[in-house]
Amino acid sequence: AGEYATWLFLAGLLGAAVSTLGGNTVVPPYLLADKLGWEQSVTDGRYRAAIVVVALTSAIGAFLEGAFFQLLVLTLAFGLVGTPFAIAVILFLLNDPAVVPETNSLPANIGGLALFVVAGVLAGEFVLAELETITEPTSAFVVAFAAAMALALVGLVGRYVRDRVDAN
Repeated sequence: AGEYATWLFLAGLLGAAVSTLGGNTVVPPYLLADKLGWEQSVTDGRYRAAIVVVALTSAIGAFLEGAFFQLLVLTLAFGLVGTPFAIAVILFLLNDPAVVPETNSLPANIGGLALFVVAGVLAGEFVLAELETITEPTSAFVVAFAAAMALALVGLVGRYVRDRVDAN
């Protein structure tokens, strides 16, 4: 790309930011609407208001101080650390007959567990490296987030076990 490489990189970065922000703005209101029984359409004023609130809350990020790439790395770190919990929630839901008409097959569960293990090992290695610099605010925040995700994961596993014991 020659002399245009910088601009091409920045255009790609802008595209990634816009596509990520768009998706992340819709997900929380969608889940909220699902849980509260709202129509998941902008024709429902409550759903539309939830989207606006999430979008405005997300806009705060534009005013955070700090080097852009450090903030990008921090955001990616939270994604990495949160991924094992997200996979666990998906596996939990896909194995709950009250949620899905047909639960996961054994091969699908084995694949999901393998994905969970890989994501967990990668996240764990990252958090261990962050422990070395825990006196820095960013590292401390990442470690605290990882601890919260670990506690949530323990709670999810406990709920799964309790549901299985109650079902038998």
